[in-house]
Amino acid sequence: MVRAPRHYRVAMTESTQTVEVSDPGRSSILSLMIGQILARNLLDPSKQALIRGKTFTTVIRAGRMTTSLVVDRGAIRVLEGRQGNADLELSGSIRTLLGLAVGESLLKALLRKELSFRVFALKGLLCGIYLTGLLRHTPLPAFLKWCRG
Repeated sequence: MVRAPRHYRVAMTESTQTVEVSDPGRSSILSLMIGQILARNLLDPSKQALIRGKTFTTVIRAGRMTTSLVVDRGAIRVLEGRQGNADLELSGSIRTLLGLAVGESLLKALLRKELSFRVFALKGLLCGIYLTGLLRHTPLPAFLKWCRG
C-alpha cells in the first residue's frame, strides 16, 4: 500500500508563491479542489499580486465539509476543518464554488442565496474580494485590478 505524504506543495513559477495542502490522503474533496484551483490560478502573475504581502484566514464550507485557507504573504496553506480565527467565512455548494471558479457571476450566486459570506472584520471584506479574484479561472475583473499591489 502506497502512503500519501503528509502534505504536498505546488511551486508557483520562480517566485515564492506556493499552495500547500495538508495531509492530502485524508483531506476532503473540497480541500483538494480548492488547492488545485488556487495552484492553477496562481500561475498568473496578476493573481499572485493579489496576495503578495497579505495575511488572512478564510473558512470555506460546502455541505458537511469545511476547509480553511491561510494566506501568509503569498504562501497559501489549505487545511482541513476550521483553523484559527477566520476573517471571512464563505458557504455554498461545491457546484456553486466550481461555478465561481469558471467565471460565473458572484453577484448572481449571492442574490440566489446559493452562496453566503460572513465577514468578521473589515479585513474580511477585503479577503472576500481577493478570494473572488483568486478562485476565478478567467482574467481579473476590472474592479479587482486596483487591488494588485
